[in-house]
Amino acid sequence: MEWDYAELSKEAKKAGGPEKYVDSLIKNAEQNGQQSMYPWVVVATVGGALITAGIAKLVSYFREKKAVSEKELEATRAKLIQGIKDYEAAYPENDAQDENKQDHIKEEVNEKKNTIEH
Repeated sequence: MEWDYAELSKEAKKAGGPEKYVDSLIKNAEQNGQQSMYPWVVVATVGGALITAGIAKLVSYFREKKAVSEKELEATRAKLIQGIKDYEAAYPENDAQDENKQDHIKEEVNEKKNTIEH
């Protein structure tokens, strides 16, 4: 054990005293620690970049899918409206019957209102 202390004492004298020696040990350890962190910093940076790119692709994918869905919705809406117009053009007598039924229902409702009010 004394031999280790003697070696430590020699190194401290070379460094300019025990305080400077301990400071140089700490500084050296910090530098080694920083250097050992470089790979982790690179991994974290690359990982973050990949995650960001992945999220950007997902957002783009869902936006495109939404745009396609809206286009399909509009096309289906137009087909439905056209189908109704085609039906009305093919069967105009149904429209007249429906209007007569609606007028008849309105008359009945008005009659019931009058009955209730009196």
